[in-house]
Amino acid sequence: MFKRQSITHFHTRVLPAFLFLLLATVNGRAQCLLDWYWPMNNGDYTYYSNSTYGGGEDSFSLSGGSFVLEQNFAESSGYANLSYSGGQVLMSEVTTLGYDIVFDNDLIFLNETILKNGGSVSSSSSGTLYAGWQSGTFDATLTVSASKTGTVTVPAGTYTNCISINWSLKVSANEQSVTVPLNVFVLAPGSGVIRQGIYEASGTTATQVGWEDLTSGQVGGVPVASLVHLSGLTVPAFTLQPKNTVATNLGIAVLHAAATGGNIQ
Repeated sequence: MFKRQSITHFHTRVLPAFLFLLLATVNGRAQCLLDWYWPMNNGDYTYYSNSTYGGGEDSFSLSGGSFVLEQNFAESSGYANLSYSGGQVLMSEVTTLGYDIVFDNDLIFLNETILKNGGSVSSSSSGTLYAGWQSGTFDATLTVSASKTGTVTVPAGTYTNCISINWSLKVSANEQSVTVPLNVFVLAPGSGVIRQGIYEASGTTATQVGWEDLTSGQVGGVPVASLVHLSGLTVPAFTLQPKNTVATNLGIAVLHAAATGGNIQ
């Protein structure tokens, strides 16, 4: 999420700076795919590397009923407050580089539907940017999109059934607006994030220049090297639901059902 000078995970360096400029003139978890592709467990940590730009670490901790995603890359760090709710992961706050961005209503960070079917989903909220003693309000729309990526190889192993996730945020303040890319992740079943985008930023625009790839760590207390084979598993799902039926006297009632998934593909 963070890089020296012009290289950055965009939303933690460029977005807060841009918001600050805009505002300067103003004084239950039962989701199989979410658990599979975006696991969050207290104490999870994963390491990433890039031969040119270095590497860093992601970690999750549980705080007050929500998870804190902490990212430490190069000389910077940042946090995002995330929670599971009703088939989706919600984001309420982002903190980085001395800026605290708080949304009045939680934004949809990821949901079950786009993981299953692809496509995109958007959510909107007003919010407040805090920078030291200064603060200002803004309106934001977060759009997250998902697409199948197939097989991806990183230092930690070769993963199948991967999904690429892109986030972008439209921010409006002081009668100005801009849409900026937040980041792109590649997710693998059972392991979560195996790749993170690296961006080169200029003003309020950014160009992806590479990837930071998963090298090691643990998810749910299990080393990531031991989770690679899980990417070949698919989440079980009914293709034929059982229906109500009635048995005649001394007869037999037969229920028919069929399911897919759960086997190595």
